[in-house]
This record gives sequence, structure tokens and C-alpha cells, in this order.
Amino acid sequence: MNVEQIATALGGARKDGSGWVGLCPVHDDQKPSLKLDEVDGKLLWNCRAGCSQDAVRDALASRGLLNGYARDAAPSVASKRPAVPVGKPPKDASAPSMVDPKLGKPGAT
Repeated sequence: MNVEQIATALGGARKDGSGWVGLCPVHDDQKPSLKLDEVDGKLLWNCRAGCSQDAVRDALASRGLLNGYARDAAPSVASKRPAVPVGKPPKDASAPSMVDPKLGKPGAT
């Protein structure tokens, strides 16, 4: 099974750069958010909605979509961009301010 076939089996498949996107099997996906790619014979994936690598791997395996790929291979990320957490992180009072105290507006720190 190749990347295009996996994306098609998940639904909502469309070409995206060098890979494909499809509906994520972990969450109730209405818009394709699971990026899939293959590099050097390894299946790479990244849920753009933030599902964990392990959860995606387990969901793909339970649907029999990892045939031809090592189920226990280390999960990889298809996107070259870092994962972005969903929601706002807690405000850290110890974080440096980006506001120039003399000017009261953003400036170099």
C-alpha cells in the first residue's frame, strides 16, 4: 500500500506538495488534516490538528493501513514545520517582555 492509497482509504485524499493529505483517523476530521509522505521507504505523517504521532500510528495500524511499513518504526513528521500546539500556552511571568519599558511599545530586548 502506498501513500496515495492510504490517503484515499482515509477519505478526503488530495495531493499536497510531495505527499498527500487525508482525513485523520484519530479525531472527527471534517477537513483533511493528516499529511502523509514517504521518504526512503518510510511512511511519514503529521496531523495538523495536533493528534499525537503514537495515536495516528495506532489508528493507521488498526485499520490495516501500515501494510508494507514497519509498525514499530519511530513515528516521523511529514511536515518540515514544527508542530503547533492547539490553544494558547499558559502565560509565563518569567518570560522576558518584548515591550521597551521606556517607550511602552514593542522594541528590541
